[in-house]
Amino acid sequence: MGIEMIPEDQPQTVTSPSFAEYLPEDAMQFSGEPSPIATPEDAESGGVVAGDAAPPRKRIQMSKKMKKSMDKFMRQIAEMPALYFTNMAASNQEWALDDDEKELLTDSVSMVFEILDVGFEIEPLSLKLTSIWWIISYPFIVFGYIFFNKKQKIDTKGGSDGTE
Repeated sequence: MGIEMIPEDQPQTVTSPSFAEYLPEDAMQFSGEPSPIATPEDAESGGVVAGDAAPPRKRIQMSKKMKKSMDKFMRQIAEMPALYFTNMAASNQEWALDDDEKELLTDSVSMVFEILDVGFEIEPLSLKLTSIWWIISYPFIVFGYIFFNKKQKIDTKGGSDGTE
């Protein structure tokens, strides 16, 4: 085929390829993995193409005791700002809060939890601890945490009084 001359009086029409012509036929070019393509046989049998549906997440119903513990945990979080002022009041009574102020601080955090629908749900954890020492050590860790916090407060009071 040779080069043809276009007369100057005719408008030139340049046809550019459409956007769809640039798209690949298969998504494999994007991810590197083959994409599941439904065939007419799948549609007739009503079958599901592999990879379409994710396995359902396993959810458990929390027991009443666990729900109660989670509510207590959320209440403790809501009381933390007031706890700060209580600790500060140990050194200076001006930081002490009255009951209305404590309630106001606690309610402010609780309200955020309620409005934003913040909650804690426990999902099953597929972890198997084979040593009994994990369970036995838990009370000792809690005891040590409480003991060392109390001891630090006593040591701080003893050092500030000048009597050691």
